[in-house]
Amino acid sequence: MQENQTAKALQSTLNIKGDKLIENAKPEEKRNRIAFFVRRGGEAFLDDIINDLAKEYETNKIIIKTNEDLGLIDKWMDWADICWFEWCEGLIIYGSKLALAKERKIICRLHSYEAFSNYPSQVNWNSVDKLIFVAEHIQKFVIEKYKINKEKTIIIPNGVNINKWVFKERNHGFKVAYVGYINYKKGPMLLLHTFKAIYDRDNRYKFYIAGQFQDLRDSLYFQQMTKEFGLENNFFFEGWQQDLDKWLEDKNYIVCTSVLESQNMSVMQAIAKGIKPILHNFAGAKGIYPKKYLWNTIDEAVKMITEKSYDAREYRKYIEDNYSLIKQLKAIKTMINELITKDKMIKEFNYQEYWNQRLHSRFNIEGVGYLGLGEIYNKILYQNRIDMLDGVINKAFDNISNKKVLELGPGIGIFTDYFHNKSVKEYYAIDIVEKAVCELSNKYKNYHFKQGDISDGHNYEEKYDLIFAAAVLLHITNEDNYKKTIINISKHLKDNGICILLEPISVINTKSEAPHVIIRDKEYVKKVLEDNNLELIEMLPVAYFMNYPFDRGVIGSKGSYALEAFNLIRYVFSNNIFSNDEKQLIGEYLLYKEKQLLYQSNFGLSEKLLIIQKKEKEQNTSFNLKEILDIDNIKDTIRVINENLNQSNIARHNLFNKINEHLYLLEKDGNLSLDYIQKKMNEFIPYNHCDFDNYNFNTAQVIIGKREKIVDSNYEVIEFILKNQNSKLICTNIWYDLLNNRFILPDQMRRSKNSEQIIDFAKKILSYDPKFTNNIAGFIFDQDIIEDVRKNSLAYVWERGIPASQYMPLLGYLRIVERYTFAAGFMNKSHKVLEAPCGFGYGAAYFSKICKHVDALDIAEDNIAFAKEAYRHENINWVNGNVTTLPYSDNEFDIYVSYEVFEHLPIDLVIKHIEEGYRVIKKSGKFIISTPNKETRKHINNPFHVKEYEFNEFNEIIKKYFNNVKYYSVSNFQVEEGMKETAYTMIAVCEK
Repeated sequence: MQENQTAKALQSTLNIKGDKLIENAKPEEKRNRIAFFVRRGGEAFLDDIINDLAKEYETNKIIIKTNEDLGLIDKWMDWADICWFEWCEGLIIYGSKLALAKERKIICRLHSYEAFSNYPSQVNWNSVDKLIFVAEHIQKFVIEKYKINKEKTIIIPNGVNINKWVFKERNHGFKVAYVGYINYKKGPMLLLHTFKAIYDRDNRYKFYIAGQFQDLRDSLYFQQMTKEFGLENNFFFEGWQQDLDKWLEDKNYIVCTSVLESQNMSVMQAIAKGIKPILHNFAGAKGIYPKKYLWNTIDEAVKMITEKSYDAREYRKYIEDNYSLIKQLKAIKTMINELITKDKMIKEFNYQEYWNQRLHSRFNIEGVGYLGLGEIYNKILYQNRIDMLDGVINKAFDNISNKKVLELGPGIGIFTDYFHNKSVKEYYAIDIVEKAVCELSNKYKNYHFKQGDISDGHNYEEKYDLIFAAAVLLHITNEDNYKKTIINISKHLKDNGICILLEPISVINTKSEAPHVIIRDKEYVKKVLEDNNLELIEMLPVAYFMNYPFDRGVIGSKGSYALEAFNLIRYVFSNNIFSNDEKQLIGEYLLYKEKQLLYQSNFGLSEKLLIIQKKEKEQNTSFNLKEILDIDNIKDTIRVINENLNQSNIARHNLFNKINEHLYLLEKDGNLSLDYIQKKMNEFIPYNHCDFDNYNFNTAQVIIGKREKIVDSNYEVIEFILKNQNSKLICTNIWYDLLNNRFILPDQMRRSKNSEQIIDFAKKILSYDPKFTNNIAGFIFDQDIIEDVRKNSLAYVWERGIPASQYMPLLGYLRIVERYTFAAGFMNKSHKVLEAPCGFGYGAAYFSKICKHVDALDIAEDNIAFAKEAYRHENINWVNGNVTTLPYSDNEFDIYVSYEVFEHLPIDLVIKHIEEGYRVIKKSGKFIISTPNKETRKHINNPFHVKEYEFNEFNEIIKKYFNNVKYYSVSNFQVEEGMKETAYTMIAVCEK
């Protein structure tokens, strides 16, 4: 019985011809699904497209009537493979920010009006695969205004269904038509005055409008002026037409007086009927219509209508050749097929075959590096990676030779050779390419090589002190395999081991266009690591301009200099303009300029070095770029290379000078990346995750906070202070990613078990609708603070920078952070440190993470009270006192930090302050002082400053007490050795 039912079911699914079963019949292949999302009333341009695509795809049109229906987008995006959002407005804003958007192919079609709204700025363009424009001038405007990647845009004009518009031979006549809405964009005054001018030339002309007023003022104007112009008997307003083809049948001319159109479909439909177009030369018109269809002045419009030339077939043919529905549908199908094909290529990319082919044809440095750039440049790129790796390994391991090392994807063995030179005894490697395993096994007899896929756990055998991979995981295009690889790393990394990966990691969610390369987002990588009991403890920049600068967007418009420098470098090394010796010299120069720029900026635009460890492992080593790179050696090397360049003809070559010009522009004025700001501020947070774990969020209330927009970015910083009985918690540096609709928490908060509660508070703050002034919206809920601000408003503007409030802007705080992290560089875990005055206590709290004990003194009792509640650190002693009469014994402190004091004291108390500082520090102890540089503040008059100092005055006072003094300048958010005239702040490090 069961067999008969099965046979019947099978027979019903196959093609049957008479009694014969067609044996080669196949079940229908699963069709891709397309969901079309559109607001009610906005679907006029969609139906022909949907009807045609339904022949090849499963389609659904989802009409969103109100915002209450937005949940339908979630539902149907889950169903679809491809999501089409008609109009660039609220629906794509909502859909692009859903997590599903990253897993679907997203298409948005922007017509015209959206370009002049703020809608495009709210879309997460990282989630959108194709943005369709219907006209080139709209595309150009949007790309320039919203900085959208042109490569993800396409121009597909709207198409006219020729079969719906009946053509007939026409000639000169007297019926002039206008079709469409009447609003300010359509040039209503110009329209009426053009009608009047035509009528004045020949009163036989009659004017017909099929449309609708969208502004009553225009309606009143037309009613009045048709009478004033004497057009009552020649002007016919006939409203919206259900059958426009029929209405246009007896018309001779179609008029457009718009200031801007994407196409104006009603005009094109009329032209398809053979009606002569009389079109104002609106913005973008010349890119759509022939010049002879356009007019600039009313006189030209009158001439076009009254002249006898008329060619109905030409008008029809123009639409058939350029704007037919058939042509539009073909372009849309091609675009969708390319998206599907590209997606399939990424998912099905066979990296084993790819690398087998590459290494069999080129088992050399170019085979694993940049194809076409030759041996010299690729060796220099790898030297840069090796130098960075060596710096990290020397800090991470006392003796790497005794450690067990696993390398994933050794390729031709560049890093195998590095580990061999480091005398590593136990080295293991997994590579997917048989040739790599054979060649390296023959060369390194005592090392162990296995052929296999690194995502396959069966290829791993032991646990390792170091797991390393260089430019390998980027070729794993299947995310499941990527996650499996991370699982394998976690399982086979020793508890006290580290993993080092060299990978293209983006801090702004940049995506790769190449099917064999994946650029992964930093936050995504951190999440995958954390899910597998791993932690990203540091991410160091490896490349700025020498490798493709995919993250150049972090420095805004200056990113173009990095790209242009890279393109020029590629040109130099892929051609024979210079000899090999000259290329070697240029390459060495670029290598050290690269290192110098990395050192100065502390971030990169390309490849990163990731340092990863087990979650439970305590981090005992700091990996600071400025400790790994020897800037003095870098500068000396550049100086020597420059001498050699000047002795050759290279320094005078136009190409070399062009590269240098771009490097100069990159170095000029310094660069601040969002990643650098975020990282620096995170470093300064004086809490660890346990502080957030132990805080009672259930009864906590926000007392003060702010939202701050980051200029020229899609981020806001949300900060606030919580109060719970006598305990405060200061939550700073929470970033909100507007494009991806996500919060980016500092590591200390993200690792806390209470991270979701912190996000809940941030969401509440995000829901407020405060007024922004200078990109900051502050709020205060604590009545005591409100009253204090009322009484001391001037002090809050100039002096009382409460952290996490509107009185502490992000960049102002960053300047402070730079000074404190600079001072911390002189401290170690055995030191006893004094900070006076300590203000609200954030500096002292930060120092407490680094040294044994901190005394924090301030003359203001309320500052001390605030600090005691906010920073309940056991190794801090909070003291109410005066810097001119310190309550301490002689020679008590290793380091005394006293920032921004000189300017607040009369000269006699400045002397007392210096004398007390000298007294309380130990022999060889350091007294670190800062004060604003008067030279750069000539137009700033802080009412709380008694006197500001020029460098000579500052130096004269200090030198009376200290013989050993080093001066530093704070400018461009960095502390630099030496005294610069342009310094915003002067710092003196005085040694006793």
